[in-house]
Amino acid sequence: EFEKAFRLECKAIKKVREKMKLKNVLVMEFIGDKGKAAPTLKEKPIQNVRKLHEWVVDVLAKMLYKGELIHSDFSEHNILNFNEELVLIDCAQAVLSTHPKAKEFFERDVRKAGEGIIGKKGGNDCF
Repeated sequence: EFEKAFRLECKAIKKVREKMKLKNVLVMEFIGDKGKAAPTLKEKPIQNVRKLHEWVVDVLAKMLYKGELIHSDFSEHNILNFNEELVLIDCAQAVLSTHPKAKEFFERDVRKAGEGIIGKKGGNDCF
């Protein structure tokens, strides 16, 4: 996870930052306010569909072309909505773009983005 997180960090993808690594434990940044965790996109849909569309395309492209990673579980459950700022989480299962199933995982991520994330928010005409 640490190596994948570093790849994403270097590519300017907004995601949960690592605070510390101790042996095999990775302590992650808390995203929320006053002890209350930020809701997922599923729990609190973003109001600006155009912003959501642009963010999804940007994140998927940066992960693939700059980070050489495929999230492989891209969904509204793995995106936090912290005051209308989107933060990608749960990158532990991300695979390198050279993984034997990378194409399959990427296509599934794009399908989930189009149908499950943007489509539910009324943005099918954007995708």
